[in-house]
Amino acid sequence: MSAALVLDAHQQAMLDGRHGWPQQLGMRMLAAVARAFDAAALLPVASVHLSLSGVSVGEPGLRLFEALRAQDGRFVVPTTLNVLSADRRSIGHAPAAHAKEQVQLRILEACERMGALGTYSCNPFLLGCNPAFGETVAWNESATAPYVNAVLGARTNREGATALASALTGYTAAYGMHVDIERRGSVLVEVDTPVQGSDAFAVLGGAVARAAAGRIPVIEGIVARPTLDEFTAFCAAFATISPLATFHMVGITPEAPTRAAALAGGAVDALSITGATIEAETARYTTAASERLDVVTVGCPHASLAQVREVADLLGSAGIHAGTTFLLQTNRMIAAQAAAEGLDRRLAAAGVDLTADTCVHISYRQPPPGAVLATNALKIAYLTASHDMEVRFGTLRQCVRAAIAGRWLA
Repeated sequence: MSAALVLDAHQQAMLDGRHGWPQQLGMRMLAAVARAFDAAALLPVASVHLSLSGVSVGEPGLRLFEALRAQDGRFVVPTTLNVLSADRRSIGHAPAAHAKEQVQLRILEACERMGALGTYSCNPFLLGCNPAFGETVAWNESATAPYVNAVLGARTNREGATALASALTGYTAAYGMHVDIERRGSVLVEVDTPVQGSDAFAVLGGAVARAAAGRIPVIEGIVARPTLDEFTAFCAAFATISPLATFHMVGITPEAPTRAAALAGGAVDALSITGATIEAETARYTTAASERLDVVTVGCPHASLAQVREVADLLGSAGIHAGTTFLLQTNRMIAAQAAAEGLDRRLAAAGVDLTADTCVHISYRQPPPGAVLATNALKIAYLTASHDMEVRFGTLRQCVRAAIAGRWLA
């Protein structure tokens, strides 16, 4: 028998509309989700990460956000914001996109007036937004969930519209990653090949997700704690291929001090990730047959300052080929830090477009159908098929070399 949802007096008052329509709407959403997943209670959340891109929510989303604001809707917990569909620094430069850009500006204005923090990044932890171990949060953006759950040991499901409900009410439903037993591993994955650097960890994330096939992996064989950039790349790739919201690295992530601690108990399958597995996973995402190259995209998730520096160093005194567009994607705060170091001028002189707060996947600025895109981001390589483009997937070094040459080099 499934558990019946029990609300406390404050939650019931919100559901009854005694605290206004915005909180009633949010509580209705959460109660429906709780009942669908047999959750017996709602949990208070410490923070929310919310999607608001114009491409994702469009004009219906605009109408909702503005209606919530008009009815005195407020975000009652700290709420960070995901990427936009436009770089605000270039709004107005393309008259054909004016109407869409205005939709995006109105959406972000409504969110900020309701109390959201203007982070506009797919990895807010890059900006210091790090939930504490064991803390309950409600974060949108698929790649954040494995980072929050596995790397930090905080707790979130892969939220969608329910993140908005949590921002309005301060609660989330007690199911999935908020339940201890649901967080335990169910398949052992041994990494039998050296892995170092963000590019390698991205491919590993895809390979582990594919091998685990819907089971929470307990990973052994990682010899040193991954860096922030390596963890970020792994989590983004893992979440792209897998529907899961967590993983464990034995001796590294906080809920996996040992193999036994990370596993749910009983016999489990054991899988191996070898050099051949990594090679096969890398080859999987290249769909372009020719060496032609139109666009290079780096920074999915958003590039850190260290990665911006790395691109500048790899370029040296060289410039981007005249027929190639190079998009280096980050958030505005990292872009400001890059400007303080003079990196923005170096990159601009080389022909690199250092974008802020947006991403090519949900941007109004899209390469034309049939374009060939090169990237070191497994997530973008995987998603590009939905944009009718061909892909070259490789390392950051390969992508920079190709951008200079204007074609993919072996």
